[in-house]
This record gives sequence, C-alpha cells and structure tokens, in this order.
Amino acid sequence: MLQTSALAIGYKNGGKTPRVVANQLNLQLNAGEFVCLVGPNGVGKSTLLRTVIGLQPKLAGEIQLSGRKLATYHPRELANQVSVVLTSPISVGAMRVDELVAMGRFPFTGLFDRMTDHDWDVVHETLRVVGVEKLSHRYIHTLSDGERQKVMIARALAQEPRLLVLDEPTAYLDLPGRVVVMNLLHDLASGKDKAVLTSTHELDLALRHADRIWLMDDEGQISQGAPEDLVLNGSFAQIFNRAGVRFDPFSGSFDTQNRGSKPVFLEGQGPEAIWTRRALLRAGYRVEEEKLPAFPSISVITKNGTTTWQLEQEGHAITFASIYELLQELRN
Repeated sequence: MLQTSALAIGYKNGGKTPRVVANQLNLQLNAGEFVCLVGPNGVGKSTLLRTVIGLQPKLAGEIQLSGRKLATYHPRELANQVSVVLTSPISVGAMRVDELVAMGRFPFTGLFDRMTDHDWDVVHETLRVVGVEKLSHRYIHTLSDGERQKVMIARALAQEPRLLVLDEPTAYLDLPGRVVVMNLLHDLASGKDKAVLTSTHELDLALRHADRIWLMDDEGQISQGAPEDLVLNGSFAQIFNRAGVRFDPFSGSFDTQNRGSKPVFLEGQGPEAIWTRRALLRAGYRVEEEKLPAFPSISVITKNGTTTWQLEQEGHAITFASIYELLQELRN
C-alpha cells in the first residue's frame, strides 16, 4: 500500500543547506495492517507522516502509493487513496455531525458538491461503523473530545480511503477514550482491509493494538516489527530507557530503577496479588521469591468474595482490609 526507498525527510530552509531529520528510510505498510509510529519527542514522527502523504516535500528518495510514485498523483486522485486526521482541534461553527462527515465525500461529489443517495448511504454506514450514528444530528460543539475524535475518524473514512493516516489521534482523550480509539483503528484495518498508520505517545496501547510498530530513535532511524519482536530484541529498552527509568519486558511498562531496596515476601493469586505487588514496588519494596524469617511476609487471602491482607513480621501477624492499611503498617 505504501513503500519508501532511501527516503530523506526534513526541511529545505530556503536556499540554505536542508535540515535532515531522517534519511535512508525503507518502510512498508500493507493493506489490513495497523501500524503505530512511536519514538521520543522531537525525533520527527509528524514530519515523517506529513511527508509520506504529500503534505511536506521529501528531501530525497522515493515514496510509492499503491505501486505508483506519490508525486504523480493529482490532488483529487490522492484524496481517493489517502485520508488524514491531524492533531489540531477543529472549529466548524454550527455544523451537525452528519454534515461534517459528509465533507469526506468531496472527492466524489463533483464541481457543484451535490450529494447523491449513494454518498449519504456511505456517510450513514461510516457513522455506524465508527459507532457514532446516534450523534448524527448533534452539533459538533456539543460533543465531548472523545466523540469529536471519533467523528473526525468517520469523516476520514467517508472518503473511502485505502490508507488512513492519523497524527496523535488520542491526544485529547481520557484513558477509556484512548483505548476505544485504538481498538477502533485496529478493527478498521483488519475488518475493512485498509492500511492504518498513526503516530502515538501511548506506548502501552501501541504494544497491545498495533500489528507492527515503526520505532524511531533519536538519530531518525526506524526499526520495524511486531511489538513483541521489538520488545524481545531490546529495541524498546534501547530507545526509551532514560537515567533512572527502564523498560520492563515482563510487564511491557516503564518503572524506576531505584525502587525495591527493602525485601518482602508475597504470596497469593489473582488480580488482588498483582495489584498488591504493584503497590509494594511503588512503596520501595523488593518482592522476593523465597520466604525467609528475616523480612516481612504478606499473604493475600480471598474468601467468599472478600479479600484481606495478612502481614507477618517479627513473630506477629496482623490482618488488614485494604492495601492502603497494609502499606501504612509497613511504613510504621
């Protein structure tokens, strides 16, 4: 669907020497794939997205869309292939949801912008697929950030693109909203046989939802692969580890390296034990695998739907009804 060869991206700076952000990029994006572009701030992710869709000129190399050079596409032809959702909030005045989504039909409506029955069928189907059909007659300014973002995705899909490109689509959303949008993008790629490319800072969501990741480092070079491959070969740790912070390949998340100076033993199963372990790590404890009398021992006990925490230390046992109470006693 999209392929680059020896691509160089950056800024031409008038008559001065171009400022190269990244070069020698050989990338590939296939139909049916959801690809997340991730990397530290300022490495050039947005510059890359703008370049591969023709909003910014390349410095060198080649970009092909559906086997054809990007530079040979007429703007209307390109609109039939590619749809874009940018980060900037929209300001559309008194416009209804269905009217905004209908703007995605512009490449098909001709000179006088006349919507046919087929065009409206596409609009209504797109609203249904994205899950915002009940918002059809609402005005844009009355929507929440999450609803508005889903409507913008619907507008992009109304173009019936083969390639959907989004720059930080979860930037203004709460955590449940971010999960919903990432799920939607993955489903659109796999269910509608589209290529979906998005930049994101949501590393945990990218690891969970992306079919492949483009991992961009500080030098502008990109590693490509399944999220699990990039974790196992150390690419994630190499790029994102910072002083005092490390990427944990077991949990797929980041943690500080200076925690865990005080030993404690923990036994128990289920989510209660998992969240107890997280709380202990946050409080500065190192969870040991072997029970020894020299340090505290904690048992997570769930019985008849009720969970308690039993702390044994120095020959005494105390039972608590919450993790907070347990941590307070440990600190004391």
